[in-house]
Amino acid sequence: MTSASLLTAMAAAIRPRVLAASGGLELAESLEEARDFLASAPSRWRMVLLWDGYGSHPAAREGMASHQVTAVIQQVRGLGSERSAKLLTFSDRIEQVSGWIRALRFPDGSEADPYGFSLTDSRWLETVKTARAHALSFSLATALPAFSETIPISL
Repeated sequence: MTSASLLTAMAAAIRPRVLAASGGLELAESLEEARDFLASAPSRWRMVLLWDGYGSHPAAREGMASHQVTAVIQQVRGLGSERSAKLLTFSDRIEQVSGWIRALRFPDGSEADPYGFSLTDSRWLETVKTARAHALSFSLATALPAFSETIPISL
């Protein structure tokens, strides 16, 4: 599974839920593009999905890898009437997005871990002062696309 096919599949599965929750979804092709999205406050809330690269896998020699994906939840400050209510609203949104991603399952034959994503990290981010942001990092074990040739090295 390639990084592009992974993010495309994730977006297709999650986008209806994000839209139903009055949010927006952006796919970032790079860390720089993700930062560009986060440089301005959303009108309500948004999720930015980013492929962070490959992580280690115990069967790496056999063509396995771990896709590292980050979902950033960004929400405008000021939702709700009290500070505690605003924080609870944003905390609920973080849990909601975490649940959506952990609930994703890939079909048989996709060469992805049938148990789906593992939550590996969670952290607050500094973005614009009018919004708060939190990043959730996930890992998914998958088989890498095989090469059809062997490339010899000359010494």
